[in-house]
Amino acid sequence: MPSSPTTLLGYIAARTERLILSTATTLITTNDPVKIAEDYAMLQHLADGRVDLIMGRGNTGPVYPWFGKDIRDGIDLALENYGLLRRLWREAVVDWEGTFRTPLQAFTSTPRPLDGVPPFVWHGSIRSPEIAEQAAFYGDGFFHNNIFWPPDHTKRMVELYRERYAHHGHGTPEQAVVGLGGQSSCGRSPRTQYASSGRTSTTLPSTDTAPRSRTSPSRPR
Repeated sequence: MPSSPTTLLGYIAARTERLILSTATTLITTNDPVKIAEDYAMLQHLADGRVDLIMGRGNTGPVYPWFGKDIRDGIDLALENYGLLRRLWREAVVDWEGTFRTPLQAFTSTPRPLDGVPPFVWHGSIRSPEIAEQAAFYGDGFFHNNIFWPPDHTKRMVELYRERYAHHGHGTPEQAVVGLGGQSSCGRSPRTQYASSGRTSTTLPSTDTAPRSRTSPSRPR
């Protein structure tokens, strides 16, 4: 998959009517969240909403320097960049300051998500519990690649996500949206699962703070 797959996905959108478009995976660490927000909102409009987004941290060291990043910052980048991406899709005007990119002042990402509903997001991870926690905190999907790890590791990661999903008030552990390898355990598309819940956005619990790294300062939500 190229680093900017939306050109190919836009072509596929124009040639199909029911296929749900997705990526496997878009690196939230090496792609700028402003570009992700605008590219995938545009794709959403072109595809009449048939867009999901699987985001990953990336575990191949040489990829990071291609885009001016360091793999040692992978977790921090994933947490910070996704926090900004969510705000760009959900807030009309964003003031933001973080660690890894220039600040934003009174910034509006365009186009806005189709009908005000951002694409459904999967957080892809092989071994990082921080990413499972991030997916659970926001009520997003968790996609675990179980090809190269033993079944007991997959079981622990999925159980962690389900437990934390319920802890953050998004539903029961059984309602959490899990993908394993190329198959979704819920038996239907995440987009359908999300729409059937009746929610168009996720309200973060007031008793918890957004996931962040040990080294990064607290960031505005």
